Amino acid sequence: MFVFTTIITIAGVLLIVIGYRLKPSLFLGFRIGYAYISRYTWRKLNIYSGISFIVLGSILYLLIFSGLTPPILLIVLPLVLVAILIGLTEYGARLAEKELIRMESIEKVEYEKLRSIEAGFIPIAIASISIPIFIYFLIMYYPLLPEKIAIHFDIKGKPDLYADKSSGLLYISLAFIVITAISLFFSYLSIKRPESFYRPIIPFTLMRRIASAINILLSILIIVILLAFVDTICYNVYRFHIVRIEFMPIVILVPLFIVIAYIVSIATKIRKIYREKLGKQIVVH
Repeated sequence: MFVFTTIITIAGVLLIVIGYRLKPSLFLGFRIGYAYISRYTWRKLNIYSGISFIVLGSILYLLIFSGLTPPILLIVLPLVLVAILIGLTEYGARLAEKELIRMESIEKVEYEKLRSIEAGFIPIAIASISIPIFIYFLIMYYPLLPEKIAIHFDIKGKPDLYADKSSGLLYISLAFIVITAISLFFSYLSIKRPESFYRPIIPFTLMRRIASAINILLSILIIVILLAFVDTICYNVYRFHIVRIEFMPIVILVPLFIVIAYIVSIATKIRKIYREKLGKQIVVH
């Protein structure tokens, strides 16, 4: 927790420095699409995001040094981070809207509103099914679990790592909550704020594709973690696996590999565009 808090705090300081010192960058800073509207929005968003992370880091330091770091904090913290990111995105959207109105009045230029990215609905659909299943198994089967549970298995399905049930389920729950929170955050961006994926010099069609692929990738990860959780419960209570262990790499790795390969192919195209255009000055109003 101390290392994570330090990273958050240092990131906040760096964002403030970037906001004051650097021009809009494709590689550094709080790089949501709204930040690229103008130098003014870039500076404001980076400074405000930096302040937000420093405040969060300061609160976490107080909790750490006062000894108030209950396990529930590990679960709540990802939700707090997502809430902060949503707040910063909404602030960026309002800031960009005002800045565009000002720029349009000066330059007489109209800006097209980007339509939602439909793949953003996939994590919402997956999460709406997965969350009730996860909660049901956690509540109904926790009392039935032994104090020591198997949390990892070899290729033959035999347990090779044990933990007490509280800590074992805590870390599985944490992984599920983190991935689900990130997935829903990307859904929010894709559906409500697709402009967040805008990047100068990159065609938005490519950014739509990579955003869609990320939404699908996160949805697959939700399913994988839920599957691992339910399988762990079933083995420790009933001594059977819901999916044969030897088939798990195929079930998990094949869809992940396909989506990751697709993301890499798009990233390669984006890299090519960078190489062709980074020699030219990026004009930011």
